[in-house]
Amino acid sequence: MSTLWDDIKTQFIYSRSIVVRVIFINVAIFLLTFLINTFLYLGKVPFDNNIINTYLGVPSDIHTLLHRPWTIITYGFIHSGWLHIIFNMLTLYWFGSIFTEFLGNKKFLPVYLYGIIAGAVLFILIYNTAPVFKSVLHDSSMVGASAGVLAIAVAAATLLPDYTIFLILIGPVRLKWLALVMVLIDLISIPFGNPGGHIAHIGGAILGFVYIKQLQAGNDWGRGLNNLFDWAVTIFTGRRKLKVHTSNTNFRTEKKEEPANEKQQEKLDRILDKISNSGYDGLTKEEKEFLFRYSKKD
Repeated sequence: MSTLWDDIKTQFIYSRSIVVRVIFINVAIFLLTFLINTFLYLGKVPFDNNIINTYLGVPSDIHTLLHRPWTIITYGFIHSGWLHIIFNMLTLYWFGSIFTEFLGNKKFLPVYLYGIIAGAVLFILIYNTAPVFKSVLHDSSMVGASAGVLAIAVAAATLLPDYTIFLILIGPVRLKWLALVMVLIDLISIPFGNPGGHIAHIGGAILGFVYIKQLQAGNDWGRGLNNLFDWAVTIFTGRRKLKVHTSNTNFRTEKKEEPANEKQQEKLDRILDKISNSGYDGLTKEEKEFLFRYSKKD
């Protein structure tokens, strides 16, 4: 058992893929909630199976949300069943792998988390304004990572609309058509069940599209969140930025990377524009190598 646990820790800690780490977290939380339910059941402890969803799922009622503000994030890491989490994690892996291949790990987490928040915001907004939901407003809540998953899927399709993948029984499909079908299915499914979930999916999709358009315009919405994460890592690990000192006490140099980063960002923007216009196959060998190296940056 210890060997299995060591293998899991190794895969999580040393994996260079943020997609794999996020999947690990989602699966771990899913299993933990089921274990809690099982132990309480065996101990005959009075327990409502929906209590976890109640306190971690995002409510549609604004007054309830004010007493549980954390749910606007936590709902995105809670799943209602095996099929729910399996479908979400498979979709996240497929689209997340494409996304990080071209933009690296740093851009993934902001899109994913912002997508979850955008899904919750649209869910709450529609439920509080659409007359059809008036009777269920105070009793509705939502769980699931689908809004974050759709944000990644649409972001990847917006970034690489002509990127082609092969689907079993269907054949080659471009990302833009696959993402469009996913969004259309959510739109037409709202009246037929799980309306809150479908609305949240659309909120995540909108976020993914706008995020990439802003990134292509030179506005990185994820910079602030990444800086926050870097600060947190520095606090908890004690790591500091590298400083180089010479023997001359009156002279000190520090490692500076801003000019290089700016040039790399400009080059990346040009390549992404080229991909949008002519597809990935239109890139030169040097441009493809640059994208590969850039995607491996943490």
